[in-house]
Amino acid sequence: MKSTITDRSDINMLIWEAKLLVTEFTAYHF
Repeated sequence: MKSTITDRSDINMLIWEAKLLVTEFTAYHF
């Protein structure tokens, strides 16, 4: 149970960072 909750939060953080990187890259590229 605990591991799944931590995994889910880690995945959310990874998705959030990925979106931020994509946004910064697109803003800088275009």
